[in-house]
Amino acid sequence: QTDQQRHEHNNTHILSAAGRGDWFKRLVAWLLWLKRHGHGVWQMYMQLMPTESEMASLMNFTPEERHELQSSEMEALAEQERTAIQGLHDSIFSSQTGDLASLDLAPEFQDTLWAACMVNSRCFSDAVGREAVSLLVPCADMANHSMTPNAGYRLDPETQTFNITTTESSGV
Repeated sequence: QTDQQRHEHNNTHILSAAGRGDWFKRLVAWLLWLKRHGHGVWQMYMQLMPTESEMASLMNFTPEERHELQSSEMEALAEQERTAIQGLHDSIFSSQTGDLASLDLAPEFQDTLWAACMVNSRCFSDAVGREAVSLLVPCADMANHSMTPNAGYRLDPETQTFNITTTESSGV
């Protein structure tokens, strides 16, 4: 088996449902690709997304900033999350060292960090049949940021649609 064949097999294996890849990794890869190559509605969606520094996520805290969390448990969790994302960057997404290097998805760790933050905060998950499905839905992820939500969502496999519905009367 040549290096190219092995590399193509690894790329397929990482991102396949049957392989060791999971929804998080696949969505991170997809967002990184869209950020560099997307067009149309996806390019507009990318422009609407915040930067990773605008996200309130534990993985964003650098070692120098973790003391601001004022909790040893939170500091440990922030270190664990950032270390995990760094590991995914180095082994999978890095344009220099990752298994997907040929796709040039993430020249810098900050690129992977951004995509991981977006997936963490904007991903919808639901059961379709007996399978758990996770996806990003442009602009739907910007709705209903309330501690007391008044809307819900559902994936409809029959119509292949993503539906947002109210959970209470809005009085309109």
